[in-house]
This record gives sequence, structure tokens and C-alpha cells, in this order.
Amino acid sequence: MTYEETMYVKKLGVYCGVTVYALYPSQSTLEDSRGANLRYYVNNLAEWLAKGILSSQFLSKTLISAEPLLSPEIKHGTGQREWTCLLPARILDDLIICRARAYYVAHPEQYKPRRIPDMEDSKRRGEEFVGKYLLPKLENLKRCGSLNRIMKLEDCNKEDKKYYIIYSGLKREITCKPDAVIILLLKGKILRTIVVEVADTDAKIILEKKHVIPRILLYMLATYLHYGVPSVGLYISLSPVSSPPVIMFLLKKRSKKITIIKYLEEVKRVLQSEEVPSPAKKPICSHCVYASICKFKV
Repeated sequence: MTYEETMYVKKLGVYCGVTVYALYPSQSTLEDSRGANLRYYVNNLAEWLAKGILSSQFLSKTLISAEPLLSPEIKHGTGQREWTCLLPARILDDLIICRARAYYVAHPEQYKPRRIPDMEDSKRRGEEFVGKYLLPKLENLKRCGSLNRIMKLEDCNKEDKKYYIIYSGLKREITCKPDAVIILLLKGKILRTIVVEVADTDAKIILEKKHVIPRILLYMLATYLHYGVPSVGLYISLSPVSSPPVIMFLLKKRSKKITIIKYLEEVKRVLQSEEVPSPAKKPICSHCVYASICKFKV
């Protein structure tokens, strides 16, 4: 069996204005490692994904279909400002979960988050997956000759690499820091950028809650503005029970509106608020880094 036949790409639909695809391995590729220890599974996951990025015909065809999509309200930033004048892209996650949390994030000089060990552990596992597994395997495989050629591999955590955008009417630049950035030359002809986000959360939960999708979309826009190469996003779940293990996000020109604008407008309103806004829905306080200081804690 050729390697291309071990990766399947399935269109799932449109979420938050971006087209989403599931990347599935063949049953034999990861199934044997699901019952093993996590390190063994993660190693096999990285190897399957690295080979797919470099050699899968199905994936390459889908990547080629990605198109740039810009809005005149969103421009390339410089990051040359005081830290209090920068906003982390993760404020979009917080905004979707709880507006009060987004307000606290936007005012780091006033509100300090608490530590939550399991969140820190998840972040560490994501960084480890990129730095110890995925990028080294891509580096090794690129020497063997493949359908696609790697032009750039970037470990954003190790290199502390950030991308910046400016949104019209928002006085603070937004900092975008994916886990990794990969620039590919597809079939020797077409360049595409892949932004990578890794976490423990099951991919199905990401699609249900949609709280991570706007941030990944922002990463895609920020890297396109920086490199001038259309970007796609990959969310990789480290959970052995996640099905699919990887979901991919593509922009399409025929989309009527970039949904990210709606969220950026909401961020603007939160920043303009003179007091902490109330949550739009029942907040999840037990796992909030601002639970100890929030007046809306339940």
C-alpha cells in the first residue's frame, strides 16, 4: 500500500466562516498504538502526520485549493509597542467562553491570572509534540525526497516567534503565536503555509464549542500578511480517542464574510467597556484562571 492511501481527507462543512476538513489515518496506521502509552501514540501520530504533509496526494490537493482571504479592516502589525498595548490572540477563546474573562485578559496591568497545573501541562505537551516529534520527523523526512518540499520549519515556542495584526478601530495590536509554522512547496509549484495548534482537547469538542477556531483563523490571516502565502490551519489533538485526530481549516474566496470580523468587533466593545462586562452565558468558572478575582464567579 502506498503512503498516500493511509491519509484520508473529508470535508466537514463551514465553521465560523472557514471550511473544515478532517484528516484521518487508515485503520492500521494509528489503531495499534491507541491502547499503548501516550508517548508511543504521540510518536506514531507525529510520524503519520509528517509523512502525510510531505507525501499525501489527498492532502496536497486540498492544500492547493486554499485561497487568501483578506479584509481591508485587518492589516499587518509590527509588534513594536509596549506590552500593555498588545493583545494575545487567545483573547478570542476567552471572548467566546466568557466576556468577563476577555476583559481581564485585556487588562493585564490590573488583573493577574492564577495558575492551573493541568492547563500548564497541556501547553507543555503541545510544545513537546512540536519540538520533539513533529518538526524533527519533518526535518528527517525532507532529506528522503517526497512529493512536497519544506521551505521553512518554525517552532514558534522555542523561537518565541510572533505575528501581529492591526484591526481598524482597535488601538492595540493583536499578537499571534501558533505552536508551529510550516511553509511547503506543493508538487514543486505552489506555496502554502500551515499554522499548527496542538492541545489535548478532542477535535470533536473543538468543533462543538468553536472557541479555538477564530484564533486559528487569525493565525492564518497573520501569517498570510507576513509571508504573502495563503495559509491553512491544523488543529492536532493529542487525545488517543480523538476522531479525527487532526482537523484542517481553509479559507475560501466565495465565503460571503469573514466571521472573524464579528469577534474582533466584540473585542473592541469589551475594551471600550468601563467596567467588567457580564458573561453572555453561564460561565465555566471552575477552570478559569481569573476565578479567584471575578465578581461573576458561580
